[in-house]
Amino acid sequence: MGFTQHLTVFVVVSVLGFLFTVVLGFAWPIFWPLAVWSIFLAVHFFFASTADVREDWVNSRAEELRYKSYDFDHIRDIRKRIEQKDPSITHHAERND
Repeated sequence: MGFTQHLTVFVVVSVLGFLFTVVLGFAWPIFWPLAVWSIFLAVHFFFASTADVREDWVNSRAEELRYKSYDFDHIRDIRKRIEQKDPSITHHAERND
């Protein structure tokens, strides 16, 4: 999504602005334009990183979360109640109470 190019241009402009301001003695106020630009760069990063989610990462993350579940007894209890067709797992609208 062009984030790498955006970051490269930002770094080049920042370095040139620093050189012009400090080394050459120009009184060019570079702080505020770079501060605003860095906010836009951060927003661009967040959008680019969310648009670039790989399916294998999603699957591995979901599997990791399943294995790190600390409530295995609760899951086993639900499975047991499903197998036994316990009324507590039936939707309240479908119960014959």
